[in-house]
Amino acid sequence: MDSRADHASAHVRAGVTGRRGGRTKAAPVDPGGRTRPGRARRWIAGLIVAVATGAGTLVAASPASAAPACSSAAHAHWSTQKSYNYSPGGWCMTDGTSEVVWQSDGNLVWYLGSHVFWKSDTCTSCTWTDLTGSYRLSFQLDGNIVIYTRSGHVLWAIGQSDNRRSTTTFDWINGEQFNTCGFLNQDTTWILEHRQQDPDPALNIIWHYWTRCH
Repeated sequence: MDSRADHASAHVRAGVTGRRGGRTKAAPVDPGGRTRPGRARRWIAGLIVAVATGAGTLVAASPASAAPACSSAAHAHWSTQKSYNYSPGGWCMTDGTSEVVWQSDGNLVWYLGSHVFWKSDTCTSCTWTDLTGSYRLSFQLDGNIVIYTRSGHVLWAIGQSDNRRSTTTFDWINGEQFNTCGFLNQDTTWILEHRQQDPDPALNIIWHYWTRCH
């Protein structure tokens, strides 16, 4: 399963690596391909480890509406020792306000209420996109997050870790960044971050850092 991620690079929305504060860090990139500067961040408290089934198991799908509610107050957490797989409709995460939902229609969507910040534009069966056939959302041992078809074709991938060890863990976190933005600074900055952590500080890397102002 994970070996297919090596072929996902053409689908990856990724940035170039650099240094800041003594840590290796990927340049912040949003799904539209625009590099953005990093900002000081604080996280909303109460995030917990995602409830998940064992590696290789597909979670039964549940219905999803245009802006489905997510009851799992958790972020995605996995490691080089344990991966997770979900069928459409079987996974979501929320910080209590914004949420990322793997919908039953096979689309992976980042919401704030009914407002869509980003979507993978994938589906289980549709005519409005070529990225059809969504079957499995995979949080892989190499740190990659991938949407596969039943036959194993990659529809979307965020990008794998290039430097990891057996002790490395990964997180995908959404939340509110405690600084303002927009016209007269009346809006809030929301973030979606893909990162890895390790006992070796040199391996504490932020791979992807997406921001939205709303």
